[in-house]
Amino acid sequence: MKKLLLMLGLIAIAYPLEVSARDLVEVAESSRTGAKVYVWRDSIRKNRNIVWWREEMVLYGTDGRLEEHYIVDQSGDCVNIASRWQRFYDQISGEQDLKPRNLISYPPGSIGYDVLKYVCSQK
Repeated sequence: MKKLLLMLGLIAIAYPLEVSARDLVEVAESSRTGAKVYVWRDSIRKNRNIVWWREEMVLYGTDGRLEEHYIVDQSGDCVNIASRWQRFYDQISGEQDLKPRNLISYPPGSIGYDVLKYVCSQK
């Protein structure tokens, strides 16, 4: 009985980690800096042409060390290809900014454009 409970406990711990890893999708990479942007697929919510999502931006230095790691809650307009930060968390320094930013439009080929096209195409 103890072995069964131990096995069930291990499965319960491992399963959410596996699901979380599958829900994080790389959607863009900067050719200039090498920064990668990932979207938490399960965070995407839409209401007509407005979409909300959570993304992570990660940048490694030339030595392979993590230089930047941000988690950003965003909202966007799928028609005008524009978005704004709702919340910004710096995973390295622990700083956060909870003030929404102004709406920013993105040209084709930019990271912001690629991210918005991805989240707008979901669900």
